[in-house]
Amino acid sequence: MKKLIKFIALALIFVASSCEKPDYKLPDNVMHVAFEGRSSTLTEGVEITEIVGLDTLVYDVVDTVRIPVYLTTNNKDLNVSVEFSFDSTAVEGEHFIVLNKDDFRLDGTDVYNYLEIVTIDNDVVGGDKVIEINIANISNSDVNIGIGGVEANTHIVDIIDDEHPLAHLFGTYNVEGYSNRFEETSTWESTFLPVRGSNTELDIRGFWEGFDYNDIRASVDLEANTFTIKAGQVIATDETYGKVYVVYVEVIDGERVVDTKRDIVGTINADGTVTISKYGFYVNSAAATGFFDWFGTTTYTKN
Repeated sequence: MKKLIKFIALALIFVASSCEKPDYKLPDNVMHVAFEGRSSTLTEGVEITEIVGLDTLVYDVVDTVRIPVYLTTNNKDLNVSVEFSFDSTAVEGEHFIVLNKDDFRLDGTDVYNYLEIVTIDNDVVGGDKVIEINIANISNSDVNIGIGGVEANTHIVDIIDDEHPLAHLFGTYNVEGYSNRFEETSTWESTFLPVRGSNTELDIRGFWEGFDYNDIRASVDLEANTFTIKAGQVIATDETYGKVYVVYVEVIDGERVVDTKRDIVGTINADGTVTISKYGFYVNSAAATGFFDWFGTTTYTKN
């Protein structure tokens, strides 16, 4: 998978220019503590039964998340403690535990630390829960709380009830796909995420290789072991060429055929992998018409 600029390079003749940038040093008065990343997903936990000899062992496997928090500073001697506030539909001690909130520190030589949260499987069908975590206070008043954009003061954690029918699909996958355009196999990472309030849909983050692309939504049919990506979804918007769509593509008698109205159907396989076939990324605007890339079969293997 290649960046959108590769399409531009093939579609247009252009002259690229570059210049050396001067070294930049952060001003000494710029100091802040912020979350890296906006959201995380946890599963409530699952009950595992294991036969060991003549014994049947039953135990809970819980999920954990490590949320990165960092300090921006040039002062290597700076040392701060950080307090957090929690606004949640989940109950601390009943649905989750924060392991290290009472002694969370950052300093100028070790600027990263991780807020660690563990779920509790309470064997109650209570639906999904949401935790909103905010940086509430920093021990040094000269250090700012949060900044704009993705490096924010708020982090959202979704806790998925283990009774959720799609819980076994949520998580991170290693992806391997063959690019028909570039005639090579690439690998990247993708995440299947829950859709809040839905038991039949999931969002695919990392559907195409690229950190800034939109999530793609799929409807899941567990009886048929399929999921459907509706036609017309936009994975990115290029500043020059406009919207980049996920479209159905197949090669017939050596010719590439695109159907912008046809849904893309993936398969949930018996071995736990997921495969998606005959799709691509297509732009159709006044500036350009054509493919950024298209694929035969892409395989998702859960970590």
